[in-house]
Amino acid sequence: MTISNFDLAGLTKEAIRCRMLRRLKSQKEVERVRKSRIIENAVIATEAFRKAKVIVCYIAFGGEVETGLIMRYAYKLGKRLGVPRCLAGRKMEVCLWYPGTPLTKGIYGTWEPVKKKCIRIQDIDLVLVPGLAFDLLGNRLGRGKGFYDQFLSRVPFSAKTIGLAYDFQLVPRLCVTPNDFRLDRVIFA
Repeated sequence: MTISNFDLAGLTKEAIRCRMLRRLKSQKEVERVRKSRIIENAVIATEAFRKAKVIVCYIAFGGEVETGLIMRYAYKLGKRLGVPRCLAGRKMEVCLWYPGTPLTKGIYGTWEPVKKKCIRIQDIDLVLVPGLAFDLLGNRLGRGKGFYDQFLSRVPFSAKTIGLAYDFQLVPRLCVTPNDFRLDRVIFA
């Protein structure tokens, strides 16, 4: 296991975000794609993925771990897929996705389906979560808006939550608040 060698001592969440954003943007494309494939295949091999009927999966943005392979394979297996859509008031809904779904840029520049057919939150079995940093306990540092923390607090307790990360995004320990949602696991390469 590789833990990021970034010295985080005394850094604010915002400073950690800035460092991780710079690191994401500085990755070589070939390495990003190679590591994404390793992570995607590891997700597909999990029991949580095999058992899930309804999966929420982000569409990669700004150097995040790619998810296209996961999404296409899940669809091929007959699983229902949802893509997050950010709304006003730090709320998020999940829109149905299938290969060829027309996409548009959302309010924060992330890709989301044009048609807004939603998936009911109580039907979700698995959520694949992006982030800027993750620790060994499943804590994550997102982009600072709180969308995922608020959303994840509403998914069924039985739903599994998995963070997807590059090895440099794994840090020894993140400072958390009561509003931060702890993930079930983090898969990284």
